[in-house]
Amino acid sequence: MSKEKLSTQPPIIFNHNESGALIIGEDKDNTRRVRDVGLHASQSDCQLRLFEDGGFNLTSSARKGGKDGGDANERLGSYIRQKCDKAPLIIESKGDLTLKSDYTIRLLAKNIIIESSDADGTGINLDAESDIVINSRRDYICTADNITHDAKEKVLTHSEGWNIIICQHFRISESISQLTPILQRAYIKTVTKNLKG
Repeated sequence: MSKEKLSTQPPIIFNHNESGALIIGEDKDNTRRVRDVGLHASQSDCQLRLFEDGGFNLTSSARKGGKDGGDANERLGSYIRQKCDKAPLIIESKGDLTLKSDYTIRLLAKNIIIESSDADGTGINLDAESDIVINSRRDYICTADNITHDAKEKVLTHSEGWNIIICQHFRISESISQLTPILQRAYIKTVTKNLKG
């Protein structure tokens, strides 16, 4: 923080020795981001900071503080709650929005809708180091102009009832077999070239 930007007004501090402090005023020491308002707890590192540039930082504490030594913090965590029935809770960002967790991210709702408005490139991208499992008690419907299934080892299609394929033309191609027509083999090579790797 440059010295010429330091406020000439002394900060206003509301302090409670047992519970924390509310500070209204700029940081007086060198800092990467100037804080205008800070709300700090006494027994832990949880804080709310409002920055001069318009940003904010709401941080919970590590497992410490309080009369129980932080057991409640570890057990209950932190909450953002919208208690009014059927009223929306909106988180809006003009830039990227990142949700990061060292463990599990769980979405619980009556309906979950994911929409992408970008008409070019990849609209929705799911990457997993292990398995992806989709369970539906009723129908699973996948609709697109073109659908490609690609597996590096094998593809297994299983049903306990009927298995029906409906199309105008149905072709089977085997890479080892010499029965595949040359033009069909060339077409398959063209549409699968981006799947190799």
